Amino acid sequence: MHNTQEEIKSKDSESLSLYEYLFAKIVKYRMTLVLIATSLFVYILLFTAFQYYVSSWSPYAGTILTKLTDALFISVIIAIFVTVGERLYEKTNIAYYLRRELSGFERKFSDRIENLILSRFSLGLQQVIEKIDDGEIICDSSNKSVMWMNTKFNELEVSQEHIRTALLKGTNVRVLLMHKDNPCSEFRGKDSCRNPDDPESIKNAVEDYRRSLKTSQISMINFYKDMQKLRNAIDQSKDKNKKPLGSFELRFYMDLPSVPMIVVERGERHESVYTGFYLNRFSSAMPYIEWGSSNPENSFVDNLYDYFERKWKYSEMHDAGNFLDADSKKTASDPRN
Repeated sequence: MHNTQEEIKSKDSESLSLYEYLFAKIVKYRMTLVLIATSLFVYILLFTAFQYYVSSWSPYAGTILTKLTDALFISVIIAIFVTVGERLYEKTNIAYYLRRELSGFERKFSDRIENLILSRFSLGLQQVIEKIDDGEIICDSSNKSVMWMNTKFNELEVSQEHIRTALLKGTNVRVLLMHKDNPCSEFRGKDSCRNPDDPESIKNAVEDYRRSLKTSQISMINFYKDMQKLRNAIDQSKDKNKKPLGSFELRFYMDLPSVPMIVVERGERHESVYTGFYLNRFSSAMPYIEWGSSNPENSFVDNLYDYFERKWKYSEMHDAGNFLDADSKKTASDPRN
């Protein structure tokens, strides 16, 4: 569909010209019209012959010609009645009515599809990704900055390696995860319960989820400190060819988990945002939607970016520097975690 919505509406509003209307009717009733024309032609031919030559023919010939002309005249009348009757039948027949209604529905359906396509491009929806490769997105060397929000990383070492690779390429990374004491963790734990009809299973699922949040948080804080050490080592290095490490910030939120999100900036604008779903499985197992800033005046990417920034701001009092206490160190060294 290459026509715009305005073009489609203008075409629908245009009326057919007289020639187009007549041509359409001729095509529709062509057999009836041929029958009428042929009957009239033969009738006129025989009637003329009767007028000029019947006086010199035998009485039987005159009678035959009279009967033929009467029959042809009757056939013309019948053809006209057939045409009128066919038209009246179409107007009253349920099949004709249904065809007309379906034709209108088809036009409305086409308009709705067109509107959906136009809204898709105005919102900036790019594609649906069945299985996201967050490593490919995070580690892209063309990234200027990456903002990564989730509840926790289920594959901690893999996610941390992605972040490390991005930092070594000079990408600035901000990670926003759920706080281990977030009250919403109880509801997210219930969502992940394998047996939601069993109260004991729900209780265990909530405890396991909170425990995994704590393990993830402590591991990420330690990783954050390692990256700070690596940054200091690179800054103190005398190798001028060594690329500076990208900045790394880590915070934990205490409010709603909303959606998993990866915001990517490559130029002056936040060009792409990837959003997933929190259902009863890991978000990494859910499809992701890619949003782009194809319409700068009304882009859903801007809304997602603003949401991340607001959530980041509200998490200011819970950044990584406030968490590495004695209890965290003890838990981090516990082999059971």
